[in-house]
Amino acid sequence: MRPENLSWPVLPPVTSVLSTAGLIILAFMGIEGALQPSGEVHEPERTVPRAALLAVAGVVVLYVSIQLVAQGVLGDALAGERVAPLAAAAGRAYGPVARTIMLAGATASMFGFLCGSVLAGPRSVFALGRDGFGPRVLAAVHPVRRTPHVAILVYSAGALALGLTGTFERLAILTNFAGLLVYLAVAMAAWVLRARGVRLQGEPFSVPGGPLVPILACVAIVGVIVATVSTAEVLAVAVAAILASAAYGLRNRRVPAPS
Repeated sequence: MRPENLSWPVLPPVTSVLSTAGLIILAFMGIEGALQPSGEVHEPERTVPRAALLAVAGVVVLYVSIQLVAQGVLGDALAGERVAPLAAAAGRAYGPVARTIMLAGATASMFGFLCGSVLAGPRSVFALGRDGFGPRVLAAVHPVRRTPHVAILVYSAGALALGLTGTFERLAILTNFAGLLVYLAVAMAAWVLRARGVRLQGEPFSVPGGPLVPILACVAIVGVIVATVSTAEVLAVAVAAILASAAYGLRNRRVPAPS
């Protein structure tokens, strides 16, 4: 690493920081999946928030460390590496063998992510068919393997179609936009629940700063969305939200409310 490669001659404008955050926020998403088994955790009202903060802090330290090493090795050339910047940094530091090892590790990591996505994602599609929010065929179960094979095929086909017709950057922004809307709703809900004093059995974990934390989170999320999302992404998410709302309304009309 060269110290001069880590110098900041000028600070980047806020708009550049927000637009960049709108792209790389994808790397920080997914912690909500680890929260799904919270009902099986001892004292979840305190254990889960602490674990989430510890996990996010660890990820931030890891990512910042990787960025510092890559920046320190490649310098300004890092911005020109659009395909595999970490592999390029490894190759610059240790030679072509290190570059190959880094590419192999990245391939294994992406394949593992895809396997996990195909394992978990179709279960949501299956649930839509089972609960009447989608075609009933989505709830079909394979007679031998007992897997939601139709939901898996539909999910995989949709992901493949998006991957073949869009660029990584635009798909990442679209994914981030949808995820940030969920996070925005969660931040607002956290503020409301805290103001109402809603809690489980024990005393909830309290983050220093009180309501200022979710308010700042909402401001940051809105800033990232405004700096990143184009009209096309807004229309795409709006259409999806309208279709989902229509399906929810039709389902409520067909299914009587429990007495």
